[in-house]
Amino acid sequence: MYPVVFLAIIMAGGVFSGVNPMYKVGELRHHFEVSEAKFVLSGPASLAAVFEASEGLLDAGNIIVWGEGEAGASTGARHSLASLMAGPAGASVVDPVIFDDETLAKNTVAVLMSTSGTTGLPKMAARSHSSLVTENLALQEKSTKNYHVVRLLFTPFFHGFTAPLALVDALVSGHTTYIMPRFNLEACVEYVERYEVTEMAAPPPVLLAFWGMTEHERKALHLIRTVWSGGAPMSAAHQKKALGMFHKYSRIVQVYGMTEAGWITTFRYPELDETGSVGSLLPSYEAK
Repeated sequence: MYPVVFLAIIMAGGVFSGVNPMYKVGELRHHFEVSEAKFVLSGPASLAAVFEASEGLLDAGNIIVWGEGEAGASTGARHSLASLMAGPAGASVVDPVIFDDETLAKNTVAVLMSTSGTTGLPKMAARSHSSLVTENLALQEKSTKNYHVVRLLFTPFFHGFTAPLALVDALVSGHTTYIMPRFNLEACVEYVERYEVTEMAAPPPVLLAFWGMTEHERKALHLIRTVWSGGAPMSAAHQKKALGMFHKYSRIVQVYGMTEAGWITTFRYPELDETGSVGSLLPSYEAK
């Protein structure tokens, strides 16, 4: 439901801000303060921390439980995602906000993405509707791939690396996309085999973890044709070494980006890189 909620908030004229579900109370409170949150949708496991972190910042009635067990009164939340979707009896359907004006699209914030906090506490990077649309148009492949695209995503949806693939591209392109709520090495390889996965987004530490398995344990990875790698640099030597774990015609495609702008550079299919480069600028982008 994550992509559905993301799009619903934006279509209702709201601003989406994703949070790490592993955050403790202090981290959550900081996020709520700097994003000026008005509503919080939380899984049952995080509800206690959310209630404590939001005390004095927002009305408890604006905390909505979402996920397994959401109907249970024991959660303490007044509303669930299911009850919101059902709507009150006799309520009219609200028309979505349409951003068909270029100036409006460039000047209206769609998402507040949390930065890594390299220079102190995380900050909110504001991205416009135009920014999201530009990024996702640029990521659409122009060349038809010579394999069936089936993706497995296990990196967090609130992060700028995974967000475009998970929240927009899967729906725009119609690519079958499987989701792991949390990364597990053995389960990941099992799912690749079970669902005949051909693409994944995997930062260098995950590729290193795959390399630590025996060749027999990671045998299913031979199905993988494309791996997007981002979040940390990877040398040409490590990239070449990792390629041996995947399909004989596989590609490891590095991505360079930033929270404020999303993806900026990568390689397009069928480009193959053996130099450890992060690729060239995406269409319509400028950088210096």
